[in-house]
Amino acid sequence: EGRNVISAFQERILLDAQSWGKLLDTEPAIIPYMDVQLRSSIDTYEDFVHTLFRNNMISFTSDPIDIVTPFFVAKKDGRLRLVWDCRVANRRFISSPPISMPSGTTWSALELDPGDDLFVAQSDVKDFFYSLGINMDLGRHFCLPPVRSSCLARWGIPVVQQGGKSWPFLRVVPMGWSWAFWIAQRVHAYQAWTSSGLSFDRLIHDHAPPPSLSDK
Repeated sequence: EGRNVISAFQERILLDAQSWGKLLDTEPAIIPYMDVQLRSSIDTYEDFVHTLFRNNMISFTSDPIDIVTPFFVAKKDGRLRLVWDCRVANRRFISSPPISMPSGTTWSALELDPGDDLFVAQSDVKDFFYSLGINMDLGRHFCLPPVRSSCLARWGIPVVQQGGKSWPFLRVVPMGWSWAFWIAQRVHAYQAWTSSGLSFDRLIHDHAPPPSLSDK
């Protein structure tokens, strides 16, 4: 379902023209936040964009729709997590459904047969959001501030430009998009289900009866 939302986003989750026009008439403009160092130095920013390109996270367009801006937050281990201020782009989309994840109440309702053992494991998928691709039509809703089009020629990239500027657009799900967590959770649940070989009713959901843990 996560893939379907991405591939058919215009029909599934994008505001219609009337709702979008009403929003523009009633809500104030948003000025997105951007990392201070990237904002204050065009050379540093263009080096950052080149790094994103070399990691297959962006392509370029001359026809941007919305602008998102990068900033960073510290992880527990001291490294930096790349996040995007998507508030401008988020206004174009309807609200995402609640994320179907189990709460503590759901976990506490699981039951074991006498003599059975429960084994628990936890995993973390590295850079999961940035492993989820999006197409160009959706990506143009997540364009970065422009770079000089001369950069593309210097980097050996076919030049697409308007007025000497080229806009990077994200090819991956941005952390900061209002639908990002819902899509990531749906994809992750699907992968867990298919790789485990278990039936789909063995997944734990909030506000749903707990699955049976018995293999009998």
